[in-house]
This record gives sequence, C-alpha cells and structure tokens, in this order.
Amino acid sequence: MPLQRYPSVIAGDVLNQTDVQTPSGGNLHCEIRGRMESGLLNLQGVVLADDAFTGSYSFNLINRGSSGSSSTAQRGTFTLTPNEEKVVGMITVNVMEGNTYYALLQVMADDSDMICDFTFG
Repeated sequence: MPLQRYPSVIAGDVLNQTDVQTPSGGNLHCEIRGRMESGLLNLQGVVLADDAFTGSYSFNLINRGSSGSSSTAQRGTFTLTPNEEKVVGMITVNVMEGNTYYALLQVMADDSDMICDFTFG
C-alpha cells in the first residue's frame, strides 16, 4: 500500500492525526499530541486501532535554528488489542525563539504505512 500523508489537524492538543484502512479491513489511527509547558514542547506519538495489530513505528523530531540543527529519533514495535490506545514515543524539547521543529511519526502495520507530521515555529 502506498505511503499516505494527510494535512495537519489541530484539535485541542492533537497536532496531527492520520487514519488508514488496512488490507485486512481494520482501521489504524496515529496521532501526534503536543503541549507547551514552561517553554518546553512535550510531544507524544500515539497509535490507536479498532482491531488487534502488531507493528512498528519511528518517531522523530528535527530542531533547526541559527546555531544549527539537532534530531531525536525513537523506534520500536507495538502490539494493540482491539480499541486500545498506546503512547509509542515521547519527546520533550526546549523551545527556542526563531527555531523550527518538525515532528514525524511513521507507523507500519498489516502491510500499511502511514505518517503523522507536524511543524512548529
């Protein structure tokens, strides 16, 4: 199945969300959730499904500013039971004025790939 990308959706603290129907007919959903607290940007990569799924994820944050760039990467696997929600990654970064932050959550399960992404700054 081809990579699927959807535009950012801001709803409360959900910064981006993507849904895909997998070849087996199940619905898989990913979200990037974020919250600013005391100058820190706290991000969570979240996976939800209405059926049982086993898959893998990659959660990345790229920080670009006048002094250069940095990146944080997390990867792993997950198992979901029906109607379960699971936080698969958490990243916290100190927000600097003038910097740009790009978060990317890629989820692979049941021969499907999906991406949630979010740009801040």
